Amino acid sequence: MQIKKEAPSAVEAAMELTAVMAVSQIAQQEKKPETEVLKSFMNSNTAKMLFDDETKLWHNGPAYVAYEYLKECEKRKIS
Repeated sequence: MQIKKEAPSAVEAAMELTAVMAVSQIAQQEKKPETEVLKSFMNSNTAKMLFDDETKLWHNGPAYVAYEYLKECEKRKIS
């Protein structure tokens, strides 16, 4: 039996694309492997907000999401 998976909605696809683009930007900026950044990003509050449609964070684009993630990382270092 084959399980049929629904295609993501346009909003979900936009969220996923924004995450991929933000991770790529962060990896380049921080000179780290994308896989390492992706793991950290997906465990962040920024990612939780990105994938929560109520926050509309994905509307701001990948550069803003990357900025928010890096700001979150700085706060964790200080705390």
